Amino acid sequence: LNRKALHTIAVIGPNADSREALLGNYCGTASETYTVLEGIRARAGSDTRILFAEGCALTGGSAEEPWGEEPTYRFAEAKTAAEKADVILLVLGLNGEKEGEEGYGSGDRDTMNLPRHQSELAKLIGAVQKPKILINMTGSATTFPWANQYDAILQAWYPGQMGGLAAAELLFGDACPCARLP
Repeated sequence: LNRKALHTIAVIGPNADSREALLGNYCGTASETYTVLEGIRARAGSDTRILFAEGCALTGGSAEEPWGEEPTYRFAEAKTAAEKADVILLVLGLNGEKEGEEGYGSGDRDTMNLPRHQSELAKLIGAVQKPKILINMTGSATTFPWANQYDAILQAWYPGQMGGLAAAELLFGDACPCARLP
């Protein structure tokens, strides 16, 4: 991403500002963490406006459902942020609690797709005619049937306490993984 050409970045998704998605399910207590949203804010530059929208809950419904809200009630906010941005970063996936041995689906997933609401959000944001990058944070194989709507995919896994900053450094070209594995 070219900092000088970007005036507004939309950071969207249930894992965009999630500390749980950074650490997976085998971790200690980090003294400092950077979510993807925090990493983008730290590296984008002071002249860049950052729009954040959660878009949907990580899995299943939302806390608002008992009050009559649909699980997709945050879609409109996410779409508006996407339409106002020069580039869209959609941060999806799971976390260690949901994907771990005793989490989502008793630890065994019956599909390699993301949860339904995340896939619906990805399709909605994918239709916005702006440059788009999907950042996926999962600990296992994941499919993206709608991947052709995105310009790039960054598989972040569960990147650790500084993972959001590392993702931002990659996206802005401040670091290059050069095909090295951790």
